[in-house]
Amino acid sequence: MRRFLVFLMAATAIAAAVLAVFIVTLDANTLRPMLIESIEASTGSKTELDGLDLAWHGGVALVIRGLRITAPGNITGVPDLAVEKADLILRLKPLLKKEIEVSSVSLEKPRVNIIRASGGKVAVKGIQPKKPHKAESDPARSRVPHPVLAVFRIGGVTITDGVIRYMDNTVKSRPIDITFGKVDASVKDIDPLSTIRFKAGAAFLTKEKNLSVSGNISGLFDNRIHMTGLSARCDMEFSGSKDIVKIIPALERSGVREIRGGELVLDIDDMRFEGGKLSELGFRARVRRAEVVMEGIMAPVENIDLDISSDLKAADIKEFSARIAGAQVSGLGTVNSLGAFPRAGMEIEADIPDLGEFLKALGLGPGKVKGGLKFSSDIEVSNSKDKDVHSVKLKGGNIRYRLASKNGEENIPFERIDARIDRSVSGGITEFSADMSVFSREKNAWISGKIRRLAGKKAAYTEIKDLSAKLDLSGVDHAALSEGVPFIEGLNLARGTRGIAELSVPRFEIGPIGLGLPDMVLLINKGRLNFRKMRAPIENIRADIGIKGGEGVSLAIRDLRADMAGASFTLSGAVSGLFKENAADVRVSASVPKLNAFLVKATGKEPRIDGALSAAFDGVFRGLTWEEISGSLAGSGDLGLEGGIIMDTNFARETLEKITIFPGVLAAVEKNLSPEVKEILDRDNTALKSIRSPFKAEKGIFSFDKLNIASDLMSIDSATTADLSGNVAGRGTIKFREDVTAAMLSGFAQFEFLRNDSGMIEFPVKYSTDENGFKISPDIPFITSKVIGGRGKELIDNLLEKMIK
Repeated sequence: MRRFLVFLMAATAIAAAVLAVFIVTLDANTLRPMLIESIEASTGSKTELDGLDLAWHGGVALVIRGLRITAPGNITGVPDLAVEKADLILRLKPLLKKEIEVSSVSLEKPRVNIIRASGGKVAVKGIQPKKPHKAESDPARSRVPHPVLAVFRIGGVTITDGVIRYMDNTVKSRPIDITFGKVDASVKDIDPLSTIRFKAGAAFLTKEKNLSVSGNISGLFDNRIHMTGLSARCDMEFSGSKDIVKIIPALERSGVREIRGGELVLDIDDMRFEGGKLSELGFRARVRRAEVVMEGIMAPVENIDLDISSDLKAADIKEFSARIAGAQVSGLGTVNSLGAFPRAGMEIEADIPDLGEFLKALGLGPGKVKGGLKFSSDIEVSNSKDKDVHSVKLKGGNIRYRLASKNGEENIPFERIDARIDRSVSGGITEFSADMSVFSREKNAWISGKIRRLAGKKAAYTEIKDLSAKLDLSGVDHAALSEGVPFIEGLNLARGTRGIAELSVPRFEIGPIGLGLPDMVLLINKGRLNFRKMRAPIENIRADIGIKGGEGVSLAIRDLRADMAGASFTLSGAVSGLFKENAADVRVSASVPKLNAFLVKATGKEPRIDGALSAAFDGVFRGLTWEEISGSLAGSGDLGLEGGIIMDTNFARETLEKITIFPGVLAAVEKNLSPEVKEILDRDNTALKSIRSPFKAEKGIFSFDKLNIASDLMSIDSATTADLSGNVAGRGTIKFREDVTAAMLSGFAQFEFLRNDSGMIEFPVKYSTDENGFKISPDIPFITSKVIGGRGKELIDNLLEKMIK
């Protein structure tokens, strides 16, 4: 045994010596023509080689320096494939026969271009094998032996500091062009019949390495590629954060303009290529802490977390969340029918604490909108098969708008939202429509319109056209409305409100300068309003109102009509400072066929006056509540009353009864009256003759400076005031007609001193309304002074007459 070991050691030493002599004495450049010819035969491209060396690197190593491969038609002067240095560890036995088999390869600074053709086939530029030719016709030529580079198996390949450029021509509008630098990779077991294992690291759009990839691949040599266990990780803190969008058009089409950070993890379980085309795919992608800049959004989308798994048929979005301008958005869902006509279903939630800042981030204003908003909905996204339209459907959406106001927090729900959004890619026009419920259990609101994003001279802006909105107030839950909008509580609005409100906006723009309220038209039909302080509703409301947007919102009330307790009203005019001070300049006309019934139902009081009232008024007011409006009302107008009756009060009788200076006046007067006049004095009411009088209003008080109130027996020239609650007060001079005057003089000669220049008895009275109706009171001190003064004068005249006689 010992002799055998000595022999083995001696044989090994002799073999090593022989191999050393062989490496030293063999000129590697004699293999250069054979190597170039073999490479050109296998690649179909021109091959250049600076030099060859033989060395020992754990085996016989063929060192190739300056390898350059240039495909036919390349006129750039830059090789399609280049390697600064390549170490090929050769198997010894084939090498002794001047044949080459490679057990491993080490490449330093390789430069590789990979191209995906428009048809989907992937190839390395510069490697385009020639089709095999038929046997040469020259027998002599065919007898000359040509060494062939036989690479049946490579144990492994290592790459150091490489550059790989990938070009994808399947996108006609703009090909994808990606370069990976500082590529370090190792590939093991390169064999056409086995699975190849690889891992690599590279710098992608950065100066330092930020990408790592590993996995297994088979079928590489028969164009039936099968990849498994593929794992990729990329730090997206790119030095050129906008470059990622330039090289991947799909990102640009989705609205991404820049990626500023985050991490991407991609795990592919199974991926197959048949004939260069993707035939099977299963992967999971996770994005963490990403930040992107989107088209049309002023603020970046931050803290993006996305977890999605997919195959060629569907994608499952397990998690999505992001923040923008303080708003938190999250969701999950699926994407079905991947390809030309995808369909996606998602559940989305958004919490926007500052709606103004959020709209400002979207380029929809300078951030003046107040309040917060919460949103949730199911969303379905699809593409039309017959035209270039992207469709988005919202099902069962909910939006809750919150606003802290001086009246308390407003909380407005938009619920059960079903919406459809269709965007024409070629036309750039988005059409939308939606229906929903607002403070109602049933759907009572509808909206539709068109949106188009345009580029102006200074900045991009959004154009909205043909906007139409409709709200049915019939199903509104009044308790929820009052709780959600404290402003309604301030209006003293009660249950029973209804009507159809339609809003139309021909066109307006939304841009960086602000959202602003656009010009619009409001139509109201079949309206009905109930106020707690009014017994009767305002109903049959019809309105045509123009709304002027801009800095200060104003209304142009072209026509507004309404009925209330049998009365009808019309109104026109203008309101400025809407929602702030509500400064109004209006023209109102009213027709009240039954004044008493109207006042009782409107105010809940018994004003004890009736008749057919007509009025016209031009005035101004301001305020947000009924108290503010009624207290600021001012203006002038004209009033008419036909068939007027002061109920439960007989002005003539009550006046005569209250002249206490002459006891029994009424009984004494009645003795000298005709039966007709007595019948009038016996009535419970006072029938008034037609009244027509101008009036003025100030601070909600109506003043009639020269109001004449006339009945069958008397008339009163007065100054009268009235308010919107039906309270009336006045002071004036009462005059009795001739036959009543004669009867009064017959009963009491002292009334002589109350006659005016026309011979009619007159004296001051005052009247007012209270809970018991109208009250009239003669001015007793005036009557007393007049009678006493007249009686004294009579006595002095008689005395002087006697003295003269």
